[in-house]
Parts: sequence; C-alpha cells; structure tokens
Amino acid sequence: MKKQRQFLVPLDGSERALETCRFVASFQPFHALKAVLFHVYSGAPEACFDLDRRFSTVPTGVQRWQAEELRQIEEHFSLARRTLTARQFPEERIEVKIRRRQSGVARDIIREARRDFEFVVASRRGMGPLAGMVIGSVTLKLLQGMGFAPLLIAGRKPPGKRILVGFDGSAGALRATRFLGALVAPFPEVTICLLHVFRGGSDAPPGIRRFLAPPENAPSAHENIMAKFDLAKSRLADLGVAPERVSTRFVSGAVSRAAEIVKHARAEEIGIIALGRRGVSRVRDFFIGRVTNKVLHLAHDRSVWIVH
Repeated sequence: MKKQRQFLVPLDGSERALETCRFVASFQPFHALKAVLFHVYSGAPEACFDLDRRFSTVPTGVQRWQAEELRQIEEHFSLARRTLTARQFPEERIEVKIRRRQSGVARDIIREARRDFEFVVASRRGMGPLAGMVIGSVTLKLLQGMGFAPLLIAGRKPPGKRILVGFDGSAGALRATRFLGALVAPFPEVTICLLHVFRGGSDAPPGIRRFLAPPENAPSAHENIMAKFDLAKSRLADLGVAPERVSTRFVSGAVSRAAEIVKHARAEEIGIIALGRRGVSRVRDFFIGRVTNKVLHLAHDRSVWIVH
C-alpha cells in the first residue's frame, strides 16, 4: 500500500499558528497531502525548566497548571482543525500529534520532522512577547537545524496562485524549482516565475557602479542564466509542469538581489517566495545564504519557502 505523503505543521496555541492553518488551507496543492498538526507539550511552566527538575513528586500547583494547559491545547487543536476544514481541507487528511517535551521545543520538532515528512510549514513567530522580532526563536532554531527538508515559513499575505523563485542558477535554486514542480504539477492554475537578479550593468546607479559587476559582464551573465532557465523549465516539464506555466525574468542594474526579489513579489502581488537554502557562494559557515536571509527579513508579510 502506497504511503500517504505528509507534511508537518508545528502549532503553539497562538493566533499566528491559526494564521498558518489558514495559509495551509488556502493553498490547494497542500490538500493532496496529509497535514500533521504537531504540538510539544511542556508539562510544566516554562520557568520550571530553569530549575532542578529532579523532584520526587509533582507539586499541586504544577498539576493544576498541567490540567489547564491540556485543556487549552485541546481547545486550540479543535479550532485549528475547524480552521482547515472550513476552507475545504479534507478532514481525513488531518492528523493531530501531541508530544511531551524532551529536549526542547525546536529540537523535538526537528526530531519529528525527520520521520518521513516532505516539508515543514511554520509560523514566523509564535506566542512569545517580542512582537518586534521578524522571526521567533523557535523558527530561527528550525532554520538552523533543518538542513534536511524544506522549511516553509508562512506569511500573513494569502498564498495566491503564483510562486516567485529567486533563481541564481545554483544547485540550491534547481532543487527549490524541482520541489515546487513536484508539489504543484497536478494543479494547472498555479504558475511559477523564475527571477534572476544581476547586480550591476549599465542600469546600476552611477555612484556605486564601481562596486558592482561591470556593464560588459551583463550579456554573458544573461546568456548563462538563460541556459539555466532552460534547464529548470525542462526539469519542471519532466515533473508535469507545462512550459506555459513557467515564466522567466532577468533583471540587471540592481544593487541588492534580495531587495529586488521582494520588490518584484510586491509589485506582482505574489504571496510566496521560494529560494534555495544557499546560493552560488555556498558558504558552509552559515546555515542559510545571505540573499535568503535578507529576503526572509525584508518580505515579512510574504511566505518564504527555504529548500535544502
């Protein structure tokens, strides 16, 4: 019997987590897979983890706290399930998993994610009090630790039916393209735009041209990336994505690749930006590349999908 394809959705009881459920339900290709809603149950107030937990009996106050936490978890997951089904996500493709905290919330999510999940869909932030943060501490740890599977960080903007790929021709960009192709191929209404940004050229601002690629390099860069575009489109076609569903764009004269990617997403009202975890430079001392990191921070209302 063929195993059901599935993805993991960590929930923490916050309103942001319910927004992630709305995002999942709003993107039709997710409906073909099983969504596993996952929560790490702490079992004690957070402050207790700063103390020595080797006590022989559970204090009465902690017992009451545990009972209330479990009640709230059940309430939240009931609401999360209704949020999905209200948007036609199939009831039979929803599973709930609640696990007692073992090594820490992020570590436990990462451990679970290794169990035959195709990807993880996470909120940018959870219920933490630091509202000014672009991404929360748990999501940041998932970014650091999930080099083995795509991490899809949900934004507040609806996903829509168009996906923008920040495409630099690297192996990571091709993997991101292949991941998208496998996900959206059966859904002809979903289209993909491959965007390459060339920093420099005659269109660059005069004052900083000397810091960027010289204009004479633009034609060869364009020729090179067009060949990579053709390769990506060929691989998408092999997955069942028709050529007319894939568009390409070469932008020269840019100062910042990340800013240009986000600018294009905003101008075209695209809700999802997909990138490889690392680009051409592949600096292994960093868990994600510079462009990917900047896009994640600049596109704070968009969904940013980071493919390993």
